[in-house]
Amino acid sequence: MPSPQLSQANTNTLTTNIFGERFLYHINRDSFRKISARAIFDAEFKAKLFDEDSLYIIIGTDSGLLPQYIQNQGIPIGTRYLFIEIPEVLQQLQQQGLIQALADEIICTTAECWEDEAKLFKLKEYCYLRHVYEHKAICAQQANLPEY
Repeated sequence: MPSPQLSQANTNTLTTNIFGERFLYHINRDSFRKISARAIFDAEFKAKLFDEDSLYIIIGTDSGLLPQYIQNQGIPIGTRYLFIEIPEVLQQLQQQGLIQALADEIICTTAECWEDEAKLFKLKEYCYLRHVYEHKAICAQQANLPEY
């Protein structure tokens, strides 16, 4: 059942900024209005998300823009990305085509299913290497939706 906050929001509002980036307004609000998502991600994540042989667990997808950014930057050897998203948001991203054609090293899932996906991504092996890292996407940092 959708949360009251999410069901009350206009959850189908797809916004395109002046940089041509499409995102769900209720998730990211004005985060990418004046500055491109790429510029924000470069500042926030470029030095944090691209080590080899690492597993990154990331809360939120920033309307699918963060997984696309990672894919466009190039995935380091042996590295995988597991995005945990609110179920209703994940469904919207799929319906809007915002998380299509992602590399096999990138999975978007829900909090309910993340452990199964992490096992497929060999979480134990990454833990043994001490190369498991957790980050919050911009949407989770700002928490426009309390579910983050």
